[in-house]
Amino acid sequence: MAVANKTMLFLAQITLVVCMIICLSFYVSYKRTIENEKPIEYSLMSQTQSYWRGTNYKMAVFYNRENHLVSISGKMSDSIALGKMPSLYYNDFTSSVISDYHRSMALKVLSVLGILAFLSFLLKTRKNY
Repeated sequence: MAVANKTMLFLAQITLVVCMIICLSFYVSYKRTIENEKPIEYSLMSQTQSYWRGTNYKMAVFYNRENHLVSISGKMSDSIALGKMPSLYYNDFTSSVISDYHRSMALKVLSVLGILAFLSFLLKTRKNY
């Protein structure tokens, strides 16, 4: 039974590390795009707000002859209501239009995954004693 638990913990740790690497690659890609590229010129088609599993803000934009759905923060949504459009960028890594919200969300998810990974390794160390 102890071997099965150790195997499950090891698989969970590997999964967490792989997810952290994927999330880190998204974060780095978003950060580089936002810092090194000029904002795109786009047309706002619509803006939506939903309350399923917390408040969620999205805007539909038309860029490069395609429609894109972009997640935005509540603050960005409020600024749109005041007539100030947020800066959006085209990310080649994901082939999508992104906002600064994407970078902050990737960092938040990476932080949570890091804490879970740390706790899993702490659990492994504690079980060894």
